[in-house]
Amino acid sequence: MRFGVAALMVTLSAAMAGGCRHRAAAAATVTTTQQSAAQAPMNSRVFDDKDHGFSTSVPAEWKEQKDEQSVLAVAGPNGEELAIAVPKLPPHIPGMIPLGAVESGYVDDVRKRLKDVTEGESCDVKVAGANARRFEVTGKDDHGERTLLVYAIAKGDHLYIITGESPADRYDTVKSATENAAATWKWTKSAKK
Repeated sequence: MRFGVAALMVTLSAAMAGGCRHRAAAAATVTTTQQSAAQAPMNSRVFDDKDHGFSTSVPAEWKEQKDEQSVLAVAGPNGEELAIAVPKLPPHIPGMIPLGAVESGYVDDVRKRLKDVTEGESCDVKVAGANARRFEVTGKDDHGERTLLVYAIAKGDHLYIITGESPADRYDTVKSATENAAATWKWTKSAKK
């Protein structure tokens, strides 16, 4: 995904110092699986990131893309994008990653590349037992309106970000793929430090 990790980390550092504000290619393997309709709305494949200690499902037919900020980025046929990032965090209190500050920094990064950015629904959720923040953002680029669905997941001293982004008229597809990635997320081991 195209978010600025540097700006996110500055916001995170400031939040950690002053309290929570409210408002990398890794070694991985991919295998294809057919999931039941209740689990996934489309054929999916398992992405297993051994370096970061998780696995999840992504759409099988979406093509992998190069993205230096993400451990995985895949693109659908109609402008849909799904990416998973595991950003390096600045020094912080062990086990304390304020997800409200992560969301705020992420939205600030989106404002740098999209116009007329508005924030949609935002809520605290659990992903595979870990604290997470689920939020939506909409904005415009030269091609029209784009919508993002983001899961920021904190586990121990690590942050994992799942981002689905698409043209507004394809949001149902990317929302389904992003929600499926969160719903099928599994911890496979402790992440390397």
